[in-house]
Amino acid sequence: MRRRPVLLLALATLGTVQSFDSGLPALAQDGESRITVVRAGRIHTVSGAVIDHGIIVIRDGKIIDVRAGLEIPRGATVIEADNEVVIPGLVDAHTPVSEPGRDSDETIAPDVRAIDGYDFYASNWKQLAGGVTTAYLSPGSKRLLSGQGAVVKTAGKSPEARILAARLGLRVTLGEQSKNPPPLYTPPIPASADRPILPAKRQYPASRMGEFAALRRAGLKPGLLVVQAHNEDDLVKAVLFAQEIGSTLVLVDAEDAPKVADLLVERKVPVLFNPAYTPGRRDVTDASRPVLEATGSLEGAATLAKAGVKFALLPPEDPSFRDLLFLAAAAVRSGLSEKDALQAVTLAPAEILGVADRVGSVAKGRDADLVFLTAEPFAPGAAVRRVMVNGDFVFERKEADVQTYRAIRDSSGKGREVLAVKGGRVLTVTQGVLPEGLLFLEGGKISYVGRGRPLPPGAKVIDATGLTVVPGFIDLGSHLGFHLDRTDQGLRRPRVSGVPGVTTIAPSTLVQLDDPAFRAVAAAGVTSILLSPETSGVCSVLKLAGGKAVVARDVAALKFTAGGGTAGYQALKDPLAAGRKYHDDWEAYERQKREPVSARDPINGTWKGAMESPDQPQKMEVVLELKLDGTKVTGTIQAPAVGGTAEAIEGSFENGELKFEQARPAKVEYALKHQAPDHLKGTWAAGPRKGTLECRREPAPVASKPEVKEPKKDEAMEAYRKLFAKEIPAIVVARDLPSIENAAKAFRGDHGLEMIIAGADDAAYAGDVVFSRNASLAVGPEFLRERKGARINAAEAAASQGVTVAFASGGATGSARLPLLAAYAVRNGLEPFDALKALSVNPARMLKLDGRIGSIERGRDADLVLFTGDPFAPSSRVKVVIVDGKVVYEAP
Repeated sequence: MRRRPVLLLALATLGTVQSFDSGLPALAQDGESRITVVRAGRIHTVSGAVIDHGIIVIRDGKIIDVRAGLEIPRGATVIEADNEVVIPGLVDAHTPVSEPGRDSDETIAPDVRAIDGYDFYASNWKQLAGGVTTAYLSPGSKRLLSGQGAVVKTAGKSPEARILAARLGLRVTLGEQSKNPPPLYTPPIPASADRPILPAKRQYPASRMGEFAALRRAGLKPGLLVVQAHNEDDLVKAVLFAQEIGSTLVLVDAEDAPKVADLLVERKVPVLFNPAYTPGRRDVTDASRPVLEATGSLEGAATLAKAGVKFALLPPEDPSFRDLLFLAAAAVRSGLSEKDALQAVTLAPAEILGVADRVGSVAKGRDADLVFLTAEPFAPGAAVRRVMVNGDFVFERKEADVQTYRAIRDSSGKGREVLAVKGGRVLTVTQGVLPEGLLFLEGGKISYVGRGRPLPPGAKVIDATGLTVVPGFIDLGSHLGFHLDRTDQGLRRPRVSGVPGVTTIAPSTLVQLDDPAFRAVAAAGVTSILLSPETSGVCSVLKLAGGKAVVARDVAALKFTAGGGTAGYQALKDPLAAGRKYHDDWEAYERQKREPVSARDPINGTWKGAMESPDQPQKMEVVLELKLDGTKVTGTIQAPAVGGTAEAIEGSFENGELKFEQARPAKVEYALKHQAPDHLKGTWAAGPRKGTLECRREPAPVASKPEVKEPKKDEAMEAYRKLFAKEIPAIVVARDLPSIENAAKAFRGDHGLEMIIAGADDAAYAGDVVFSRNASLAVGPEFLRERKGARINAAEAAASQGVTVAFASGGATGSARLPLLAAYAVRNGLEPFDALKALSVNPARMLKLDGRIGSIERGRDADLVLFTGDPFAPSSRVKVVIVDGKVVYEAP
């Protein structure tokens, strides 16, 4: 069946028709074009000034007027957007939507056209949901010359109406990607002696040196070259080659462009810049080590802007990515101005691609391609509400587009230096918000949290007025510091391959604590990381202090990987049983070592001494056999020297005083007190006769203590002792529900251990299991899932069910993107306060380190991050980072 074009959405928000005279063009008569007016709360024209409370007048899909004020042309149809922010449709400057992953067999294929492989009837819902209305189509990226690009709109009434440029330059790829293309084989049909079967023809280039030789042999004519290159050397050679053949040049990716910015400005070469950042995806790169192909950075965009290079931001090639505005906001956080960032995804790419006369700005004569936002473009939680192309709505966000909740159904220190942080908005996490807070930091600790205390004499002050202060962020899963070898072979391996799969010793001993990579991550606001292996073993907590990381806890967690089914449960049960036995053996041994000889009671036993009487010159020896039961004392007394028999006695022992009575042969009363634990002294009375009695207790026989044998120490099992003593948690990688259920049964059900579920693809659906077992959840960059085109935010799904959630980057230098991971979760529905807890107090509690880190409280470690704005506004920047009371980073 032939597919039908994308249906345009009805203008459900159209207002009533206005009838007053505004001085603007009136509605035409029947048969003439009708006028539509967008009445907006704010308009970012990009090419001009920002307009508050303005209107956009549209006729025949074109903008005919943009102005401040709310006057409406007579008879015009009104689209009410008073509570919305309108920006131009976004321009995706490089997308592989034209048969992604497919390239021509030929290394030089100038006749291949990307437009020929584009499906005009495929759904572009993801791009439209992100506000992308224009896209550049690439013919490929794996051949030296892949063909001709194109520019299209992501929606429209017909294929013809959507094409902005059917042919746009020749696409050239330099570097490792285009080297050694496959050989070409053309079989003769039919084969004969005159037409023999020949070997496949080898294609070039085989080296970087051969790239330009092959291009020169192609006989390229002057025109536009769209060249993908990465390294500084390739970029310079591309500029020189374009000059050599008289062509204009656009550079793609150009990760090293900041290094040659002066040349690009001089030659007026624009750049489609790749910042190498994909929100919602694990960043496994390690930017601190050398590689064959340069890697971009968000900071590079700010460098280009400062140098005056015309550039646009490239989105990642990940087809699931749909938030180009968030990418721009992340660049703002890394130093790019908000104005330049918005231009980099609208007007700048339109100008570079040669279609700025139609798209990229809100101006007279431009196509009415508009994006309606719920808030300012770079505000926390800003979302695309609806999208217009050529004056028609092609996307409107519905409640059904977000299925997160549906998914969860199925005092100052004297003599010590004081650093005061004054005037900022303090988010303590555990004690509320202080609008103009005051913090004192002493000896690496927070000594005061409040507002009204005078500054101690000599205190150093950081003026945080206008800034937001939060606790240092904690990454609950990082590989930072596990670097690779620098050999040529090592450089060609995947960047994540240096991460150990299993660790039986503390991984803090496997890294260099003075690694510069730690400081770079601290500069992003991440002050503590849980350094963990890839699959299982011991994890360590490091604090990212100034010039050298500090080990906060060598053995901080024990990591496991769970599977589903009976085998998966058994694979957890066996090592846990062995760990339990190892722990119990050592616990029994240590307990017996600690136990002293049983303490003797104050009375029981045999006492020997002497009685004295004033009327008798000699002492009389006596023997007492005493037994204490509660406060009651019973026993016997006898005088062996004079042949006396043992006579019964009865009395009490209270408040350290022993009183007893002898009934025969005559009544005698005794009152004794302890002089020492085994020494009693006192008086006796028999009618008018009185005297003294002093006695000492005979030593009790010493019971032979059984010999205690020390268990054999096994370094690989030592972490289990801490696990079963509940000093550390277990981190269990469980990717699906059966694995999560096995983990819950083995750890919580069988042993009652502290457990954190990590890596769960089904986290959004596991809330009941995790919550009922009182487990916690570590959420990685892949928290955002889709089902039938609708979004599912696993972090919000779990948090809304009361599950304790923390964020884990799962990366190396990608740990620096942890704050952006949380910001992306907020943008997609997670409450900001829940996100803040997930970066601070939640992971601290999971690791049983909340007495030190994770909140702004007295006595906690002085780990603070000062942001220029809301911590989850992607455009907010880190201004100051403090670790253990010392400033380790300060933005210029």
